Amino acid sequence: MSLVSLLAPIRYQRIDPDFIDTAAHRGTTSQLLPVDAATAFATFEDAQSWTVWLGLSSCRWTSATGPGATRIVRNGPVVLGEQFLVWQPGDELMFRFTRGPLPIRRAGERWKLHDLGDGSCRLDWSYAAEGGVAPIFVKQLDAMGAAQLPKLAQYLAERA
Repeated sequence: MSLVSLLAPIRYQRIDPDFIDTAAHRGTTSQLLPVDAATAFATFEDAQSWTVWLGLSSCRWTSATGPGATRIVRNGPVVLGEQFLVWQPGDELMFRFTRGPLPIRRAGERWKLHDLGDGSCRLDWSYAAEGGVAPIFVKQLDAMGAAQLPKLAQYLAERA
């Protein structure tokens, strides 16, 4: 068992949708996807797909999907609670982290799709954090995006 899994969960502070653009530590990773935005968004609703293309150990909805939805994700020993603040099918979703073992004050992610009109779209995955290890957290998401978003494109291409 790792030290991270032994820590008691921290309750993170709430954020608003502007946080992703104004936080002290933030980043964005983009990826062209070989499907339209509606198809890409449907993949985001499928909890199991996140374990395939993003490499999460597990992903589980704890409520119905939509605005206010909650889920639990595990990435190795790190378990994070999430609450969705924005849910616009075919366009955008945004969530905040509600609890987890990471020593940060608040954090969130936005997944924004831009339909290109030719059966493809561009995904902009933006993330932000403040407090504690926020700079390290954002750098880890930068690396995760660079490594895993091409896998999302491949995953979608195989299902198209």
